[in-house]
Amino acid sequence: MSITVFLSVLKVIGIILLSIFAIILALLLLILFVPIRYRLKGDWNSEAGHYYFKINTTWFLYLFCGKAEFLYDKEGPEAENGLNYELKVLWHRLIPGEYDDDDDDIPDYPDPDLYSYPLNPADTDTGETESADSAYRESAHDGDTEGTPGERVPGSSGESESGKNSKKEEEKIRIPVRFSDRLREFTGFLRRLRRRIWRRLSRTKETAGYKIHFVYGKMKRLTRRAIYYKDLLQKESTGKALRLLSDETLRALRALKPRKYSLNVLYGFEDPAHTGEVTGVLSLIFLSAGKRVNYVPDFDNKVMEGDVFMKGGIKVLTIIIILWKLYFDQSFREFYRAVRR
Repeated sequence: MSITVFLSVLKVIGIILLSIFAIILALLLLILFVPIRYRLKGDWNSEAGHYYFKINTTWFLYLFCGKAEFLYDKEGPEAENGLNYELKVLWHRLIPGEYDDDDDDIPDYPDPDLYSYPLNPADTDTGETESADSAYRESAHDGDTEGTPGERVPGSSGESESGKNSKKEEEKIRIPVRFSDRLREFTGFLRRLRRRIWRRLSRTKETAGYKIHFVYGKMKRLTRRAIYYKDLLQKESTGKALRLLSDETLRALRALKPRKYSLNVLYGFEDPAHTGEVTGVLSLIFLSAGKRVNYVPDFDNKVMEGDVFMKGGIKVLTIIIILWKLYFDQSFREFYRAVRR
């Protein structure tokens, strides 16, 4: 009895383990052989200034989705123009992320007044100028009460020669005082202008010296980098790595080749000869495309419009094989480490 129960328990455990192993194997096969699908569509019209392209990628029963959309419409609202993209994993949006609107995260930019050069208050001489101007206004006001020439003022008949002489002396003294104030203001302005120009020239000299030093250092680093890459490309291991990289890139492109596609293009250039040359090149490229590619040349007008649709995919197993070959190749690893220096 005990042996039968024990064997039954072992059978149940074996069935559970076998089921778990089958589930893991099925998930592994799904991950490896379910392709990453893509769908591209777009249309454009150069005369109307309209360009629209959209690509969608999905993988593993839509658990991973990505979308990128580009729109430029000259006649449409500017807010809708530009590039929009997003990435969803398990129906949760990851890109673009959710940003915090807290004002504390906004960086404090420096005040532009910190980089200005204020004038020295001691050099302005505003106090002396205002006092001189006020004194002149008071003296002018007092002189205006004397009356205008040709107008008789009461009590002025007995005016003595000493009073006239004193007025003339005041007028003689008043003019040079005002002129000296203006001259002092002008010399102060020239002095401040000279200091400001000197500061600007000093800043320009420092900035130009820094830029020259920066450009010289940049050119020196670029020269050393060019010599380093030249020596790197002359190595035999680099040639092997580049050949392997080109072969695997071609394999990836063949895997990414669209299964369904259609292309309709109406084109024309200013020179009809260019239109004919492009027509010949397109005939060689799409020789076996058939009705899926329709290109119509216009030899009379300059035009470029059309639409495109592509649909295809690449298996994860193909990507893993390509990365496996690149990673375990000694020459490619050496080339990769040399490039990253």
